[in-house]
Amino acid sequence: MGMRAVMKITSTILALIVLLVACGDNKQPTDATLRAGLVGTWNVKVIGADGSSDTHGTFTVMSDDGYRSELVTVVSNESRPVTLQGFIRVQDGFLIETTTNAIPHWLPEAKRGTLPPGGTVSRSKIVRLDEHQFVIETNQFGSVLYTR
Repeated sequence: MGMRAVMKITSTILALIVLLVACGDNKQPTDATLRAGLVGTWNVKVIGADGSSDTHGTFTVMSDDGYRSELVTVVSNESRPVTLQGFIRVQDGFLIETTTNAIPHWLPEAKRGTLPPGGTVSRSKIVRLDEHQFVIETNQFGSVLYTR
């Protein structure tokens, strides 16, 4: 086989590789697509670094960017329910939650405290989101698994 034939075969193979890579479904979902996929009610399970889970509940996202979480954490065999409310957005593949209201139901009202004006903001990497599962990674809590 001559050098010209080898070059032609090599360039054909390279063209096919480029075509396959370009046509591959490696697209990352857009922030708008991720955001739209969050609407609805999710079951929540916080998974610690050791694989254990002591927090569960629901996370509901409304179409107007509002959210409400009803969570229960077990601490020393005591259930500690909390309601969180606020707003979400998706930016660069991260879930940004602004919590404007937090009600720790296990504490007497006089000991509950208040959030700072404007609320508190958390930022979590969206690892996976489809119609049945949603997973984020947080610095504070580890992985959080949402299912529906």
